Amino acid sequence: MVGSDRQIVFVVGSALTAPKEVGGQGVPGVDGIIDLIGSELTDDERQDLSRAIAGASNKYQDAFHFLLGSRGPQVANQVIRKAVAAARLDAVARTSGYALTADTSEEACRGFETDTAGWHLTPGVRALGELAVGYPGRFGKVMLTTNFDPLIGVSISAAGGTSFRTILHRDGNISLTEGDGSHIVYLHGYWFGSDTLHTPRQLNQDRPQLRSSLANLLRNQIVVVLAYGGWDDAFTRALVDVVVDDNAYPEVVWCFRDKTPRVRTQLLDLLRPGLDRGRISFYAGVDCHDFLPALASKWQSLEKPHTPKRALPLRPPVAEQQPEGPASVEKEAVFSARYARLVNTEADRPPVIDHYVGRKQDMEELIEARFRVAFITGMGGQGKSALAAQLYNSDHCREKYEYRLWRDCKEQSDKFEDHIINMIEALNDSRVMSSELSKQTIEALADLFCSLTEGLKLLVIFDNVDHYVDLELDTLIGSAGAFVSRFLQNKSDAVLIFTCRPAIAITSDAMYGKRLEGLDLLATKELFGLRKAHVADESVAEAHVKTQGHAFWLDLLAAQVAARAPHVTLEELLTNIASGTGEIPDATLRSIWQSLRDREQIVLQALAETLRPVSAITVSDYLHSRANYNQTSKAIRLLRSLNLLVVKKLDQGDEGFELHPVIRAFIHKTFKRSERVWYIDKILSFYDAFFGTHLSELSKRPSASTVGRWFEGAELCVNAGHFERAFARLNEVRVALRTNASPVEFVRIAHSLLSAVPTKEWREYADFDAIFRAYHRSLVNLGRLEDARTALEQYEETLEGKDARYINYCDMQTYGFWMNGDYLAAIKWGKDGARLKKDSGVDTHFSSEHNLALAERDSGAIDPALAYFLGDANVDHVLDPAVCDQDRGGAFYGNIGRCFHLMGQVDSALICYGKSAFLIEREHDDSDIENQAYIRQWVGELLLEKGEVDASLFFFTAALAKWRLVAPPKAVKLENVVAQTFPSAELPFPIQAEAFVSRWIKAAGVHQ
Repeated sequence: MVGSDRQIVFVVGSALTAPKEVGGQGVPGVDGIIDLIGSELTDDERQDLSRAIAGASNKYQDAFHFLLGSRGPQVANQVIRKAVAAARLDAVARTSGYALTADTSEEACRGFETDTAGWHLTPGVRALGELAVGYPGRFGKVMLTTNFDPLIGVSISAAGGTSFRTILHRDGNISLTEGDGSHIVYLHGYWFGSDTLHTPRQLNQDRPQLRSSLANLLRNQIVVVLAYGGWDDAFTRALVDVVVDDNAYPEVVWCFRDKTPRVRTQLLDLLRPGLDRGRISFYAGVDCHDFLPALASKWQSLEKPHTPKRALPLRPPVAEQQPEGPASVEKEAVFSARYARLVNTEADRPPVIDHYVGRKQDMEELIEARFRVAFITGMGGQGKSALAAQLYNSDHCREKYEYRLWRDCKEQSDKFEDHIINMIEALNDSRVMSSELSKQTIEALADLFCSLTEGLKLLVIFDNVDHYVDLELDTLIGSAGAFVSRFLQNKSDAVLIFTCRPAIAITSDAMYGKRLEGLDLLATKELFGLRKAHVADESVAEAHVKTQGHAFWLDLLAAQVAARAPHVTLEELLTNIASGTGEIPDATLRSIWQSLRDREQIVLQALAETLRPVSAITVSDYLHSRANYNQTSKAIRLLRSLNLLVVKKLDQGDEGFELHPVIRAFIHKTFKRSERVWYIDKILSFYDAFFGTHLSELSKRPSASTVGRWFEGAELCVNAGHFERAFARLNEVRVALRTNASPVEFVRIAHSLLSAVPTKEWREYADFDAIFRAYHRSLVNLGRLEDARTALEQYEETLEGKDARYINYCDMQTYGFWMNGDYLAAIKWGKDGARLKKDSGVDTHFSSEHNLALAERDSGAIDPALAYFLGDANVDHVLDPAVCDQDRGGAFYGNIGRCFHLMGQVDSALICYGKSAFLIEREHDDSDIENQAYIRQWVGELLLEKGEVDASLFFFTAALAKWRLVAPPKAVKLENVVAQTFPSAELPFPIQAEAFVSRWIKAAGVHQ
């Protein structure tokens, strides 16, 4: 291992977390599990179990087979949860009366996982966590386990690291899971949230995607098998696939604890090809609890361990903080959070540049120029992204900026605003969700971005922003233009660089423009030399003239000659080129295409349909029915040598590939949709597998990468013409708009889908109304009122008279006018919809009554609004401080409280607000920042009316902290109110204010 740069993939089994000695603490071993199974059975059944497993070669599997037959999978899962609970430290000794049991809810189980101090970690698993965190590139990338317990992840957290997991109780592709830190793959399921696999029938199920993705992971790595006896399962079969592949070079170190191990005959037969080839080695007498700590100690003498930088808690308890100044704790916490979250995703990475010439002066000018906003412009293929990438990776930028971000706008509309929202979310350490930020104007987002980057040396490069350029005025328009304008008006230590084809007019001293022209002849000769394209100087000069020095075009020519000489010469290529066109003609691209073999063409066609950079292994998976891995790899190497691929680094250090926009556009123009669908469907099959294993996450709080996969799947369905499936994918992810799905991205893809389907056919799709409603609502929330109005005009074309869907139309009109402050128009549409539903008696879930009540309330017509919000509830019960109907939710009490507030009934409003605040905290786990801000501000107003000045100051201060996260203009407005109301008051620290509010909220919910 010392002399190799390969990563180590640990494969660990139950002995890693089992008690070291009889009666010790840990997850029970085989005998302990069998005892737990017996505790679920009657006396007679226990006797039957004893007879069933007597003399069995694998008592564990046979015992679970018996349990599944007599009690079913739910009880089997409960046994596993009991086993995991045995690794918890004594709850009473830890001053906690809440113990982990088989009946503990999944949500509580997640909470237990974060309590790293509450678990017993064996020496082996503790050392494994230290290795993963201390040497992430060597030991910490991927770990495989057949265990069900969370102790590997707990040990990584205890060592200061992070991890994410893939849970596989059926088929799945492990490469589709993304996250930060070490990737833990649970091959046989997990202790909650999934079934667990125990019996031969379960373990032997056909899992081709898992088997393939495991084989791709293991094919060239050092695989260390510890504390695992070996089962006939997907892992073992994948290992066999790899060791018999002559083009794979794994090193498998299989360790046994016994000094004279007895390897099961079946396992030995499976592994024999690898043993014969010398790719599998058996080692005896290896105890994981001795070996792993020794390895961690030894490796520390060879390599300095990585020290993880952990974010400070953003809201430490009041007792723990005595800040010398009002910003000391918060500033340190925010900067620590920025470090943790400001990263580039795999879809947003600068390209890897193999050959770079002719831009030295351009680079020097960019380095020497003083600007806050810069534009690198030039026609497609002149090297804008390459120059930006060189600058991004330069020593100058590494030294000048604390953080550097690359954001690819992909020449698509709406991408810019989505990137801004995601950056603000990262700067806030995800304390505010994108769904809330999307409701703010782009100017408000610019204010928020500037406030968060004042004092932060941050470089952000926005690549390919062509969709935001006015081609006549040479200026940025739309959200990008408004953002830059506001950014230049504010203070910020961030620097923004944009790349696009059109030139941009420089209208401020804080702006800088760099227009890229063609390479000069000297640089052209240097390029051909670097490519090892041996041609006469006269031919190079002719190529320079005919292409006008176009960088990408010249590189394509040089690469063609270098890769295909002597069969292809530069002179032959030049005969087909007319002089002075500037852009790469289709004839040149077609000539290159025709020179490629079938395997290279299908790789390009597959990459033309991908929505993110993908590894060679992933491309091979897509094309496995037409080419094997070796053929795909060779094709990718050739295409890279021909400069037809853009190379980017992926999270695990692998190279990812995508197409240059010029090549992608050529393929899309050359091939009809019907010719592209096969490739899209192959890609979609892997997305569908991901959806099957992650669907349940959408109703909770899914990760950004999970939501991103859903959006990509919907977009691929649109591209393939699978409109029914596209509606279904968007409908699935629609529920996540409440938490952290990007409304901007939802709108972009929904608009693409609706544009692809004739308006008259919209209503034929089952999920259309739900998608359109979310689409319209998102447009309104984004402030795109004209787009929302146009969309409703199209929706009106789908109506057949005043049917049930007309009520939905009325409701959307009501919402749009209410949000725009036109309460009379909103009330008119709301009443039309309500009247139609009442008079017709139609059975439909569509209703305009809720939005009508909101408009009536805010217009001053409180009585009908209050009557609606109360519904069948008894007002005395609503106003009883000791009664809270949690099923009705926080919005129920909040809306009623607002009515009482506007009616001047302070005490009644406070009671309702207290219940609302209490339920909001429970329902949304601190993610509903906007509603939290409103509640704090409204309670502050009421307390001030009651003369409770000090308490109101705490609430106003807490509201200010919330508003600053999501809506700086509202924060400024409230600041002015506070300054006028309390001209000489000293505001409490925000942390202290929030602690006061939290106590008030808990007191309001103490009887609930």
